[in-house]
Amino acid sequence: MTKTIVLCLLALSLPTPVSAGLYRCKQIDGRTRFQDVPCSTEAARANGAVDGADSAASALSISPGITVYKHTKQAQPVVEPPRAEDRVSALNRKLDAHNKAVDCDQARHNLGVLSEQRPVYRYDDKGERQYIDDADREREVVVARQRVSQSCK
Repeated sequence: MTKTIVLCLLALSLPTPVSAGLYRCKQIDGRTRFQDVPCSTEAARANGAVDGADSAASALSISPGITVYKHTKQAQPVVEPPRAEDRVSALNRKLDAHNKAVDCDQARHNLGVLSEQRPVYRYDDKGERQYIDDADREREVVVARQRVSQSCK
């Protein structure tokens, strides 16, 4: 019985691990300091923790083998809606492409009509038909080919 009491007293007298928080903080000047309260913000910066959007999670070393992660809000990219000028310029480009295609089709059609051997005419100021003779037809064919080459690039 005395042996059991001695062992119990001996066990109680042995040092036990402390469960209270112990913080290892690196000071601004580079020295390490142990304290029972969390590190200050300056010390946290010296330990590698950063503020703001520099990283999504910054680590703060408290004691050997234990790392506490401080989560910070990460900045989200701002998506701007298209500006009115951008929309107008896009519509203008689309209309220009459409007009160019219509001009190309019309120039090809005119060249095809002139290349056939059927009678071709134009209307004059009075609204009367004026038929094109063979000499004028050759000149009109040259002009129509130039329009096709310009319009259908």
